[in-house]
Amino acid sequence: MNDERHDTPHLKIGLFENPDGLVLFICWHEIKAIVELGDRIFVLGSSGSSRIRSAVLHGIIYLIDHGMEPDEVVRAPRSHVEEGVLHVEADGRASGTMAALKIANPGMRRFDGLNMFFGGLHIAGLDPEGFVGAGDP
Repeated sequence: MNDERHDTPHLKIGLFENPDGLVLFICWHEIKAIVELGDRIFVLGSSGSSRIRSAVLHGIIYLIDHGMEPDEVVRAPRSHVEEGVLHVEADGRASGTMAALKIANPGMRRFDGLNMFFGGLHIAGLDPEGFVGAGDP
């Protein structure tokens, strides 16, 4: 069944459970954001899960606040809170950061390596050199 929190109760597609029993909800909505940075413009998008807002928000933060390039952005670690549980990609984060997160959030779920749990993030853009873009590997 579809994740009814996203206003699509009429779409019934089934639930996928991973070996740990974690249910991945599927959502048919997409989110797009446009980011203008000087003479560069990017469109970010994601679709397909309840984590799409987190994926796009991380992309915006990595582009604007960290000055990352699109290929770096889609590989950068993400986090997401769902049903009161913090889910975190550990790769690219300092061990001290991960330790502090675990202390503050004992039920935290850690993911080592890139994981599609966090949804797909795709970026297309235009800069003075031409077209640029990247998508989740």
